[in-house]
Amino acid sequence: VVAPGGSARRLLKAIVTKFTMFSNRKQPGRFLSGRGGKGLEVEETYTSLDRARHFATSKLSLQRLVFVNELVDCAHEIGYEATVEYLLPLVKQLADDAEVLVRQSLVRHFGDLAGFLIQSDPERGY
Repeated sequence: VVAPGGSARRLLKAIVTKFTMFSNRKQPGRFLSGRGGKGLEVEETYTSLDRARHFATSKLSLQRLVFVNELVDCAHEIGYEATVEYLLPLVKQLADDAEVLVRQSLVRHFGDLAGFLIQSDPERGY
């Protein structure tokens, strides 16, 4: 139970800010992944798309939140075609996520994602 006033929102923002999964580089980067609740491992070989798939389908809601918060950055990194083919099905899946914070965060990113799609391909982006 969270006290009124958005304290959970501030905590979530701080956590997500600390654990970003995408770098600003277009090369494989580092991210933290939990393995069965037993600590964290650093994975350095995943591409942006691989990281997106990993985080979006994670059993850990925090990792799904990280994916959602980095969704638009990932779309820019992988381009229009890969976004439509791979990220949009993940977005559709997360729209029904059991965790309300994942769904709320996803809704806040729809405008930016739509803007990316429209700017990338004005005819098909709509």
